Amino acid sequence: MKLKFKFGILEFFIAFLLLLFLVDLSLNYHEELRREKAVFHNYFEHTSQSIYSEIIKFSAPADEIINISKHFFYSGQLNIHDYKALNNFFMPFMKTHPYITSINLGDEKGNGYLILRLGNLYKNRIKKWNMSGKVIWIYLNEIGEELKKELVTDDYDPRNRPWYLIAKDNSTINWSSPYVFRTTRDVGITASSNISFDKSTKIVIGLDIMLKDLSRFLFQINNTYKGANIKIISQDSKIIASSDKGFEEFLKKDDPTLLDLTAKRDELFYNAYNTYNKNKSPFIYINLNGENYHVSVKQMSLSSDYKMFLFISLPESTFLINYRHSAVKKSLIYLVILLIGGLIIIKRYLIPLRKLSVAISDYPVQSYQSLSFVERHDEVGIIANEFAKMAKDLDAKTNQLLLSENNYRLLFESNPLPFLIIDQETLQILKVNKAALRLYDASETQLSILSLNDLCYDNEKNITLRFDEVTKGILKHKKLDGSPVFVEVHSNSIIWHNKEAILMLCVDISQRLILEEQLLQAQNLQRIGILAGGIAHEFNNILAAILGYASLMELKMDLHDPQLKNVREIIKACQKAVNLVNEMLAFGRKQPLEIKKFNLNDMINDFLPTIKTVLNNQHLVETALSTTPLYVNADKNRLEHVLLNLALNAKDAMSGRGKITIITNKVLISQEHFPSLSDGYYALIQFSDNGAGMDEYTKKHIFDPFFTTKEVGKGTGLGLSVVYGIIKQHGGDISVESSIGSGATFFIYLPLVNN
Repeated sequence: MKLKFKFGILEFFIAFLLLLFLVDLSLNYHEELRREKAVFHNYFEHTSQSIYSEIIKFSAPADEIINISKHFFYSGQLNIHDYKALNNFFMPFMKTHPYITSINLGDEKGNGYLILRLGNLYKNRIKKWNMSGKVIWIYLNEIGEELKKELVTDDYDPRNRPWYLIAKDNSTINWSSPYVFRTTRDVGITASSNISFDKSTKIVIGLDIMLKDLSRFLFQINNTYKGANIKIISQDSKIIASSDKGFEEFLKKDDPTLLDLTAKRDELFYNAYNTYNKNKSPFIYINLNGENYHVSVKQMSLSSDYKMFLFISLPESTFLINYRHSAVKKSLIYLVILLIGGLIIIKRYLIPLRKLSVAISDYPVQSYQSLSFVERHDEVGIIANEFAKMAKDLDAKTNQLLLSENNYRLLFESNPLPFLIIDQETLQILKVNKAALRLYDASETQLSILSLNDLCYDNEKNITLRFDEVTKGILKHKKLDGSPVFVEVHSNSIIWHNKEAILMLCVDISQRLILEEQLLQAQNLQRIGILAGGIAHEFNNILAAILGYASLMELKMDLHDPQLKNVREIIKACQKAVNLVNEMLAFGRKQPLEIKKFNLNDMINDFLPTIKTVLNNQHLVETALSTTPLYVNADKNRLEHVLLNLALNAKDAMSGRGKITIITNKVLISQEHFPSLSDGYYALIQFSDNGAGMDEYTKKHIFDPFFTTKEVGKGTGLGLSVVYGIIKQHGGDISVESSIGSGATFFIYLPLVNN
């Protein structure tokens, strides 16, 4: 008689333990919640004050630099006309405070000085009052040494700039409204002050800070205070800065217009701003979409004419996480206590009774192991031990058969690696597993009528006749349809149904061999790139010295000096050498990039007229661009340089009226097939021509530096190596497919970004 439990003793006991646990949760929930809500109000006020203190530090360098500058000008240690002394004085401040974009000086006569940050380099703009419509630009390295000096046409006058106008009559520190900087064309604010102690002169210093740097500063603060959202909003409800990731992208160049705070763009801060304007409360409580938010408001008056407000929000759920951790911790402790007690009862009484009842109802099918002997002397122990003795002999034999069958299925039929069993005398295929069927793309019936020689090419037949020991090697086999497959073979002699046979493991390594060859080529190009980049850097230093001294000689020469022509030839030759160095640096991936986000299709469409001009309209250019926008983070000028190089090579390869085809698509890349790339979505550019094509040797070396198929003196051999370096510097990859007489197609892969 079979016993069927719908709700037995074991289920009842487990349900009872669960009920006790739920009752404990219910009794403790409201008390813990009340305590945590009282704590988080104090925490929010403390957090808001801490964030405000961090943000105020952003403007501290302006006070420090202006006050120190006043002292040095007053003591006569600095002079607005001595730009070298000014560089030595301001350079440490520029390095110490990376958010200072530039430092300006101007006086009442129109003399001006500027030091501007350009990454690791710097520039000086020197304006002299008697130079009408001209300024001097001086390029500096990171230690303040002059690299280049040039006189350019520019109507710059410091007396007309916002930072000068607001501070010329005021010795206190004044902050400007947001405006477009003349040098970088970015939107920013300036702290300025009149640092002259002589009322008859007006020497004004101005420190520029870009709003996108301020937003980046807020984002870094936000990483410290998880869950917080920070915004700086002007008195006319403009968003000046935000901790939102990527907000600085909204601060477009040449456009001083700031984003309006609207309900559609940011409903939480829009409601908080309106509430603050009504009741002026520094702490605001807002419920939005079922979530409770606490908002702190602090006024930041950088100047008497321009006020800003710091808004800091924290969701209530951020504070309640402590409650959840506490509740989970206590609940787990209580649950562990219940489980320990319950497990003792279950293991001691309930499980043995359940197993015994089920085993009796299913006997003799039930395995002996489930009725193992128990060392106890109560009724459960006596019944279990006696029943186990009765089933022992039957279960032992059954288990041996099951173990043998399971081992065979596990080791052969279910093995993910391809296995074949071959007759050692006739080489007839006796048995294969599922992995082998997939390898040779055949059914078991199709393989069973073949011999091992049918899977081998002629030069490798009968190679496996000698099997007196374990053998290993790489062979070229063929699938049932005749296509080749490279396999790594491991084999040994076995006995199969009383016959001598061969157990053969055949691992498909075709893709591995291809990837190894690609990886070897990429490593070779990388080593060459490192060498080329190092040489280019050293050569560039020498060129900089030659070009610098030649430029100084040119500046000091009279226009009628007979040696002026020779000096200019030296400068011209240096410029050509600089271009060659830049190409070597591009291949070595050491050239700085100006990364921006843009649609690749738009860039190609915009550059098509240039390509057609390069081709002299002698060749047809067709495009098939993806209907889906392909957004990439890249240097647009560098990618245009890639297309231009490919177009020039295609022009040389085509005779008569040829055709170039440019195709773009979105593709999913797997590192298994592209070892030099990460998994993810990429933009693919296919650049094809119907020219003469390339042989295998040319394809193998096409990206090597100084490799060229052109005549001597008609090419440097750096064009495609520069293309390779640019694509690699962008985290992408490039390959080529070509054959003689069939043209060539270049495949360019660039990582996609979210639009």
